[in-house]
Amino acid sequence: MTTKGDWPDEIHRVIWSYHTTPQSTTDETPFNQVYWIDAMIPIKIAKNAERVRSFDVERLEQGLQANLDTSEEVWELARISGEAVKRRVERRYKTNVNPRSFQETNLVLRKAQLIQMDNKLAPKWTRPYRMKEVVGAGAYKLETLLRKEIPRTWNAANLRFYFT
Repeated sequence: MTTKGDWPDEIHRVIWSYHTTPQSTTDETPFNQVYWIDAMIPIKIAKNAERVRSFDVERLEQGLQANLDTSEEVWELARISGEAVKRRVERRYKTNVNPRSFQETNLVLRKAQLIQMDNKLAPKWTRPYRMKEVVGAGAYKLETLLRKEIPRTWNAANLRFYFT
């Protein structure tokens, strides 16, 4: 692909590549999961491949029936594999997270939003706020030191303790 304008001409190849590549979570291709058979690339069909020459309808039907008989096990293995991947991702995420919990009346700094930062030397954290309410796990309502409520909730990842 030489230019960005060629994307519409290449999209079918990209989709075909995705559908015929084994996914890391299931070790199966999406095509195989839907049609219960491995996909053949068009060049193999045109070149009269062994698989095309030895095609037998009865053998195909027997294979499809065997695939249908084992479909529940295959789906269960794919589900188990997906759950294992989710747990690995969760474990890796939790190793990099510093859990923070705040109590009401703690003073905190809030991470500056992009519109508040004029340039790269602008402060990354904004003035101190007071915890008004613990809304849920990691969610907090803030107020200014003059007791004016900040309108939305804030996640603990965007807050840090302010020490006077």
